[in-house]
Amino acid sequence: MGAGQWLLAGLLFLLFGFLVFWNLGGYHPWGDEGETGVYARNILRCGFPKAFDGRNVFEYRGGVQANPEYLNVHSPWLQYYVGALGLACCGDDAWGLRVPFALFALAAHLLFFGYCLKVFPDSRTALTALALFSLNTQLILFCRQARYYPLVLFLSVFFLRCIPSDDGRIRHHGLLWLSLILLFFAHPLAGFCLAASVMLYQGFRRGLPFLREVWKPALMALLPIFLFLAWQKAEGAPPSPFIMTNLAPPKALWVFLVFIKDLHWSGVIPLGLVAGFFGLWATSRSPDDRPLFHIGFQAFATGAGFLLLLAWLSIQPSEFLSADLRYALPAFPLFLVFQAAFFAILSRRFPRTAVFFLGVALFTGFFSGKLAPSPLFSFLAENLHPFPNSTRVAVEYLQ
Repeated sequence: MGAGQWLLAGLLFLLFGFLVFWNLGGYHPWGDEGETGVYARNILRCGFPKAFDGRNVFEYRGGVQANPEYLNVHSPWLQYYVGALGLACCGDDAWGLRVPFALFALAAHLLFFGYCLKVFPDSRTALTALALFSLNTQLILFCRQARYYPLVLFLSVFFLRCIPSDDGRIRHHGLLWLSLILLFFAHPLAGFCLAASVMLYQGFRRGLPFLREVWKPALMALLPIFLFLAWQKAEGAPPSPFIMTNLAPPKALWVFLVFIKDLHWSGVIPLGLVAGFFGLWATSRSPDDRPLFHIGFQAFATGAGFLLLLAWLSIQPSEFLSADLRYALPAFPLFLVFQAAFFAILSRRFPRTAVFFLGVALFTGFFSGKLAPSPLFSFLAENLHPFPNSTRVAVEYLQ
């Protein structure tokens, strides 16, 4: 990379950091953030995320989260300990609660750029992916919240950073196991999805014996699951209610359908499918030998993927966050990488058109079927408040 490209990457990092930290403590925590704050505060008192502080009992979601000893057994504890670290180091307020999560988001930004430089031979494509990461309204909103979202994002990018190698074999098994275990204690669904992705990644690699290679990622997937179930059993929880709640329906398909429902142009999807078939035909004629490009082109880097990317960037923050698309967050970094790869091909053939379409998507609501204000501009105008009309926590955490 040249000096100008490093300067652009630094400016994108500063812009992302500014958007993540601006007015971070200027509004009350919303419901789930308040839960994080209450358990984090109780960790500082007794060392564990208890629903009882010696005077008051915190009853959230009908009291199903706590066992008879008032320990939280519904949600993994990692986010609560991260929140407690923030309260201890940065102050007992909304700013202190959110700061460590925002720092994980900044670390994810740096890791993501390093990952892109590793998998893309062209640094301009890596910068394109970094720009999509830095300017995505919904992603920034997730990174500003005192919940598991920034943790999952960081661990997902860390996980991806360990996988690719020239011969397609998995390297750094210990780091992969560590990231998967932490993912299960950040959000079980994220850990399960990424563990499955390792098996798919290895299983569909061309030129590698499937049975010889798939047992290692299968073991990686099973070990964190057993550790998480053992933790819940030790705390007196019923058999994995959190995992069953999230995996009973096909959550990934449901999330995708909810996303499609939010698009207001019924013609976008048929047009995208037609473009997708054309893209699959075109890429299958000369597939790239590198695994990431090969899988990415076949799965996402098609006309359909590009149209969905444009629509994704055009959705307003309130629509996105109400759609429960946070469950797709583990796949978000890889999604951006695949779209950057397709954008690189598109821009080489007709760069002005590609830049125009991305600009329209970022600065208007056009591709969501609404002539709405720009998601980015409305995001700034709302002072980076994640839920402008949300109800405050009944406990009034800040008071």
